[in-house]
Amino acid sequence: EALHLFERMLIDGVVPDKLIFLVILPSCAAEAGLMKSRNIHHYIANHDFEMDSYIRVALINIYSKCGSLEDARVMFDRITSPSLMAWNSIMSAYAHHGQVIDVTRLLDKMISDVFIPDDCTLHSILSAFSHTGMVDQGYMYFLYMHSMYNIMPSVEHFNCLIDLFGRAGKMYEIECLINNLPYQPTGASWMTFVSSCWLHTFTSDMNISGCY
Repeated sequence: EALHLFERMLIDGVVPDKLIFLVILPSCAAEAGLMKSRNIHHYIANHDFEMDSYIRVALINIYSKCGSLEDARVMFDRITSPSLMAWNSIMSAYAHHGQVIDVTRLLDKMISDVFIPDDCTLHSILSAFSHTGMVDQGYMYFLYMHSMYNIMPSVEHFNCLIDLFGRAGKMYEIECLINNLPYQPTGASWMTFVSSCWLHTFTSDMNISGCY
């Protein structure tokens, strides 16, 4: 409906402003509409809003969610002096696609540009390691949060850790983690745990049936 209204607005000759573009871009992601995103990007460029930092970050996020990591990276590379928000957006894009090596390279580059990682940065890193099953490396960065960056892990970071352990089948570690959480476990915490239990129970059953 939002995209339909946007098209009607253009037909009626109403000129979009920056706020309209910031509102409409997430609708493209919800529809996973790469072509729609590129069309709206074309409108943005024609109305001279492409240089706006918030618009560029929104485009990075949208292209990533629509499945085009290449377009997301092009948008990031066009930024002369990326902000922390831009760094976090491109790292989140690579993490979303499981490109953990690229995430860590971007982190090193971000730090060399004298930016200090924040909680969003570490969330992207933990998410990337979770998708690739690199437990030891992911847990190392979790420990770095407080020891190196003075960031107190939130329940979202702990949920990433639960997912990291769960994908690797470390159910005992998850149980210990949940029992000692400094926060009340959320619905997402339990769902991640249950999903891990189901995954590895199902895999175990498949292996057993294969023996027969």
